[in-house]
Amino acid sequence: MISKFSQIAQIMLTLLLVAFFVLPMWSQEILTTVILPTKVTQMVPEVSNKNDQLFEISGIRKGRQRVMTAFVQLEYNLNTIPENAIVDSWGISVYLAEMGDESKVQTVKMNLAADPNTSIAQVEVGSENLNAGSNDLTVSTNGNKSWLTNQNGKLAVQLRSTKQNFKYYTTPYTVPSNFINKQPRLVINYYMPPMMAESNWPQAKNNPQHTGQSIWKSNVRPSGMNISEVVDFGNSFMMGKPVIYDGLLVFHYQDASAPKFRMVAYGTDGQLVMSNNQIEGVVNFQPAIDHKGRLYCVVANSTLKILNLNNRMSLLKTIPLKAQVRATPVIGYDGSIYLSTKNGIHAYTPLPDVRLKWKYSSGDNRFGSVALSEDEKTVYVINGETGKLLALNNKDGSRKWAAGNFLGYKNEIPVPQVKGDRIIALDGIQKGKRFSIIDASGRIVMETNEARTEIYSLAAIGTKYAYMINDKAFNAYSLTDGTLARSSYIIESLGLNPASSLVVDGNDLVFVLNFEDKKQALTVFDGDCNLLFNYKLPVSTPNLADEHLVLAPDGNLFTDSRGKLFAFKPVINQKDVNLNAFRDHHVYRAGSKLNVQSSTLEKANNVILYSGKTISFQPGFKVQQGAKLTCKIGY
Repeated sequence: MISKFSQIAQIMLTLLLVAFFVLPMWSQEILTTVILPTKVTQMVPEVSNKNDQLFEISGIRKGRQRVMTAFVQLEYNLNTIPENAIVDSWGISVYLAEMGDESKVQTVKMNLAADPNTSIAQVEVGSENLNAGSNDLTVSTNGNKSWLTNQNGKLAVQLRSTKQNFKYYTTPYTVPSNFINKQPRLVINYYMPPMMAESNWPQAKNNPQHTGQSIWKSNVRPSGMNISEVVDFGNSFMMGKPVIYDGLLVFHYQDASAPKFRMVAYGTDGQLVMSNNQIEGVVNFQPAIDHKGRLYCVVANSTLKILNLNNRMSLLKTIPLKAQVRATPVIGYDGSIYLSTKNGIHAYTPLPDVRLKWKYSSGDNRFGSVALSEDEKTVYVINGETGKLLALNNKDGSRKWAAGNFLGYKNEIPVPQVKGDRIIALDGIQKGKRFSIIDASGRIVMETNEARTEIYSLAAIGTKYAYMINDKAFNAYSLTDGTLARSSYIIESLGLNPASSLVVDGNDLVFVLNFEDKKQALTVFDGDCNLLFNYKLPVSTPNLADEHLVLAPDGNLFTDSRGKLFAFKPVINQKDVNLNAFRDHHVYRAGSKLNVQSSTLEKANNVILYSGKTISFQPGFKVQQGAKLTCKIGY
């Protein structure tokens, strides 16, 4: 409990949540999610509120006693906490709309509905320091670590006051537009076991969730590439690049015959696995997929359809949007939905509710797709009107800072990319004149001088460097200080071009696809900018379109050319591989035979075995419950 108001003032009225326990040795990134109440009840209904859009908490003095006259109960659905999440800390964040003048110190108590006489947290707030209409207070909890997740999916909290002549108002469940960002929020800090984090998320180029990076590593480096046709759509054509989920290539395409608009999922072998033929309109922008296999499609700019890839692409929910969407949707790990619309950035709660939790608007509301910090506490987006990179607080949509200069784009607004506490942005969607690295406080770490021509490619982010093509050279810029750490020498025959697409895997191997006519090639560098090989596409390959390159967890890459979808499959020199142990998020490859010795795949591991001909398991091999093993044969 915080007992002195000076402590509150020093941290600007936002009280830090208290950690319940020490993290295990495999400590993960602490993530944050926000849950809105499903119901807000005025527990003394005869109270006449000064503002009927708000609920009142108040108390009066009767003789020597202080008596509560009005209090509020908040009810939350805990089922939206990510599956398998381990709660680290939590608290209630409420909006203080008005305070009385007679009480100098106010105690707000949070009581569990299961035990209404026991206070689990209380905070003293001085009325002289809380200005009416602008206050946000987080009440922290310090109970048992498992309490929140042992409530059968429900939490009821009571906000009470026993001070005299004091009135405190909180926002209701049905929130008018001007109070959207001030709803009473349950703020939960959590972390995920290693195997649960991002293992199946899409790995698509320009996808702001992953920025073209695959976290998967491999036991061997490829020595070359082969290209093969996966799907030929004939008179039909793809709309946008594919998204990868659990071995599926998911995308929207328009058929020459009815029904015209379709969402489809193909296997990497080119076989149609599932489809939804009832989209009833063009799917604008690239769809997004969360880690539970839920597909989010913006239809005709004004409707959000959510499909279930784990149930034959069945429709889960249709959400009419009040504003037209302008950029690719983004899905947080907790399932929150972020849309850039003509009315501003709109953030929605996860399924099943999908309610507007906050919005941010500025000027003419020309925003690109957002990118989330790794802990999901901050939303980054470029303002297309000012050219500034904005950092928004993901709890309520308030602005933290604005920095940089990204006005060089022509049509689409650039998308920032995030790695740790670094944000990288180019002043173009695919290539540009200015490249910047900014830290999480808004400080510009590095900013290039504006060039006369568009010579910078969009960067791919590795472990230590941001990789990009500068004119004709492949360069690595340090994420720490922005210095040009390493550079390849210029090889004219490679035909490196800033318009090429770059992706990087967990080994910091960088794949560069050049789309120029008669120079089409896939060039591969290691993390130190050393050339590994340059695979020139066969002359018979059609001109590739739209600069799409997608990297799958198994190491295969995909690109499209209008009505055709192609796969790049690595060539492995190491024909036979004996495997004695496993590491999480690894793909183990063999050109011919993969022999798995007596070993155990532990529950915290997600592993892919990929062999050209055979995979054999020796006696004693075990897979613990909770582990994930995928086997693939043939190139």
